[in-house]
Amino acid sequence: MSREGIVLLGAWGQGNLGDEAILEGMLWALRDYPVTVLSRGPVGPRAVLWKHPAQMLGALGKSRVLLLGGGTLLQDQTSRRSLWFYVGVSTLAKLLGSRVMVFAGGIGPLRHRTSRRLTRWFLERVADDIALRTHADGRALEELGVKKAFTVTSDAAFLAPFWSLQTPQTESLDTGKQVFCPRFGEPVPPEVLQDPSLWTVLPLGKNDAKTRLKGASYASVTTPLEAWNTLQQAQKV
Repeated sequence: MSREGIVLLGAWGQGNLGDEAILEGMLWALRDYPVTVLSRGPVGPRAVLWKHPAQMLGALGKSRVLLLGGGTLLQDQTSRRSLWFYVGVSTLAKLLGSRVMVFAGGIGPLRHRTSRRLTRWFLERVADDIALRTHADGRALEELGVKKAFTVTSDAAFLAPFWSLQTPQTESLDTGKQVFCPRFGEPVPPEVLQDPSLWTVLPLGKNDAKTRLKGASYASVTTPLEAWNTLQQAQKV
């Protein structure tokens, strides 16, 4: 069977602002490739919904690579079922002949021993390549005892072109600039502001970002330019 295309697996189609921004960045960066998005809800014409397992199986069987992420999917704080789902689908892709990459992903929190064991097994035995979103995720991977090499990149949302954003009240937010919202009010890393002409920094908490912004990512990152390292790494896979 001829294998082509890329499958994206993440928390898409669930109304989460940051996740949808991540998907937008990944789709823009991979716009020259045939891409299928596995999602819970509709996110465009290239989506295959989780509720259609036969279609998901068909997409996995034809893909060359599955990208898990971006975003923090390897965690059990939301639920242990979600962790098992993402690991299970990724493992199935590997068994069907696809390569698997953790793409700008996060690690933890993993509160249960079985979750930690499952995640360590997945990262060591299933993932062909690992690109993490932050240095904190790298430390979490090392604390799990994973010996495989990994790369720290950035939030995949920054792969997208600069957004022109407006608040729901139609107040302009520096049209043409990227908007960076620190997660939970964290201080902004100085290296993020490499070029002030391209950035607007809004020190909003998570809830404020969700209610006041459309299309902004509020994830903590290292430097936005490092997001391109993730794409280059994926092309090697």
